[in-house]
Amino acid sequence: MSQNHLLYRLTFISALCLLLIIPLSAQSHPLTPVIDKYLRQFSADYFSGAVLIVQNGDVILNDAYGMADEITPFTSETVVDAGSISKQFTAAAVMHLQSTRAA
Repeated sequence: MSQNHLLYRLTFISALCLLLIIPLSAQSHPLTPVIDKYLRQFSADYFSGAVLIVQNGDVILNDAYGMADEITPFTSETVVDAGSISKQFTAAAVMHLQSTRAA
């Protein structure tokens, strides 16, 4: 992976995390179109994937961006190889289990 590609990915992930920290209302949130516009622009060159933002059980944004391959648009149903990212989710699940059992 090129250094620029890694930088763009880290920038995107950081921006998305910041957006998730902002308090969101359960109904149509004013930031939803802003987030969507940003992701559509970002997907033109740097990002392909599905995004799901949920707060308090309510879906704020559920959409897919970019291309799955050279001719197929990415959808929320597109199957992808998770690769090594599942390790982070497994670690978070183990930490959550440990913290809830300790309480």
